[in-house]
Amino acid sequence: MRLNKSDKPIVIILNGPSSAGKSLISYFFQEMLDTPFLHIGIDTMINMMPNKMNNWEGQKAEEGFWWKEEVDLEGRSASSIQMGNYAIKINETYKDIVNTLVLNGHNVIVDEVTFGQEGLNAWKTKLSNCYIFFVGVTANLDVLENREKERGDRKIGSARHQFYHVHKNATYDLFIDTSTKKPEQCASQIVNLINAALV
Repeated sequence: MRLNKSDKPIVIILNGPSSAGKSLISYFFQEMLDTPFLHIGIDTMINMMPNKMNNWEGQKAEEGFWWKEEVDLEGRSASSIQMGNYAIKINETYKDIVNTLVLNGHNVIVDEVTFGQEGLNAWKTKLSNCYIFFVGVTANLDVLENREKERGDRKIGSARHQFYHVHKNATYDLFIDTSTKKPEQCASQIVNLINAALV
C-alpha cells in the first residue's frame, strides 16, 4: 500500500486497553508497507527491568509496577496499574527512547496504554521533529474480557479498568473498534489516514 514519503519521521501512537488488539494491528501495518516502522511498547521496557522490582500478583511494589484491586461503578472487580518511583522513571525513559529513535530518522509505531488527553499530551511534549498520529483502539468490554481470559498472560480485570479510563476525554486522529474490524482492516485505515494527511 502507498505511503507518502515524508521529510520527517512518522510516529503513530496506538492507545487502547489491554487486549484491544494493538500488537496485531502493528504487525499487519508493518507487513503492508515497504517503508519500515519500528514497533515498541512499554512491555519492552518492563522486560528490561529486574523482575523482582515488579509485583504482578496484586501486592504493592515500592519501586516498580504493580496491580491495585478496585471495584468499578458496576460493582465489578477491576485491576489498575500502579507505578512506584522507578516505574515512573522507566515510563518517562520509554518516551525518551522513542524520541531518540525519531531523532535518528526512524518511523515508530507505539503500542501504548495511557490515560486520557493528559497522557497523549505527554507524548506530544516529548516527541520532536516528527509527524504524530494518535489512534484510539478499543473493543466491546465483553470482547476485551474474553480475549483477556484466552490470552492467559494478562491480569484479569485490567482490561475492564482500562476500558473505562484509557479514552476518557481523549481526542484522536482515528478511532478503531476491533470488535467489528479485523486487524488488517484496522491497519489499512491507519495507512489511509497517513496517506491523506501527508499529501
